[in-house]
Amino acid sequence: MKKSMRVQCALIAVFCCAANLAVASAYGAQRDDKEIVKQARQEYYNLRNRGLIAFSSSVQPNWRLVLKNQLSADPANAENALNMLNGIHFLLTLGPDGAVKVTHRADIAPTNEKVAEGFKQIFGGMEQSMSGFFDTWSPFMLTSPFPEVDSDYRLEEIDNPTKRAPLPWSPRCPKKIW
Repeated sequence: MKKSMRVQCALIAVFCCAANLAVASAYGAQRDDKEIVKQARQEYYNLRNRGLIAFSSSVQPNWRLVLKNQLSADPANAENALNMLNGIHFLLTLGPDGAVKVTHRADIAPTNEKVAEGFKQIFGGMEQSMSGFFDTWSPFMLTSPFPEVDSDYRLEEIDNPTKRAPLPWSPRCPKKIW
């Protein structure tokens, strides 16, 4: 009996030690959300952190590609249009505040009201597309897509790689994440 009692006590002691180790390792393995976000912010490529203040660039659309179908269908008129379109120049400027400004000029004045309206559409479309691109690009390249370390956010571990966290604007998102 004494031997069986000792075996039981030994088993209980081993079980208690194992349980204590499991609990201790679970507490020791707690992640530090602030440290995770801090590391993510440091590792994420950011042009401002690399010294970019502002830039400007000349933008020249590939009008030949844009008019590819017209060049096949009506080469003479399309070539005339190309000559006019190649005389349109755009300058894109990204300022220190992250604002994008698109300016334009034309080498020749529109020949009639229809051409003037076409130029106006081209100018508006180019400004809209370039501004839209930089509105999407800027949060990823000029700043960090991750929240400030000391701000209010929630990190979740996802065991199932096919499960996705709800986007901040999604109705499934319980509150603003960033």
